[in-house]
Amino acid sequence: MKHRKKGKKKREDKREQRDRELQENVVQHSAAVLSCATKAADEFVGVCNRSLETLELEVPYLRLALEIWAEHPELAQPLRRSLETLLEALTRHYQTLTDVKQELERLAADPAPHIHLDPAERYQQLVRERLFTFTAHPVTGP
Repeated sequence: MKHRKKGKKKREDKREQRDRELQENVVQHSAAVLSCATKAADEFVGVCNRSLETLELEVPYLRLALEIWAEHPELAQPLRRSLETLLEALTRHYQTLTDVKQELERLAADPAPHIHLDPAERYQQLVRERLFTFTAHPVTGP
C-alpha cells in the first residue's frame, strides 16, 4: 500500500513540476511579447482573429433563432427582442474587432514603432500576478 502512495505522490509531484514549468514558460513568453510593440500588436491580431472566428459561428446561429421565432410573432416577444438586441451588439462587436484588427496588422507590419521595453524580465512578476492570481472578474477587472 505504501508503494502505491509513493507512486501516486511521485506522479503528482511530476505533474506539479510540469505545471510550474509551463507557467514559467507562459510568464517568460508573455513578458517578452507584451514588452515589444510589434510582437504585442501581432499577438492581439491573433486575439481579434479568434474572436472574429467565434462570432462568424455565433451570428448565423443567432440569425437562425430569429428566423425560427419570426414565424410566431405572437409568441416569445421578450425573447425575440433580447435576441435582436444581442444580434445588434454582436454585429457592432464584429465591426469593431475588424477595424481594430486592421490597425493592429498595420502596426505589426510597420518597422517604425518597433519599441522594446527592456528588460522584459522586469515584467515577469506583473505577468505572474495578473495571469495566475485570480482575484477579480477576468473581463470587468478589479
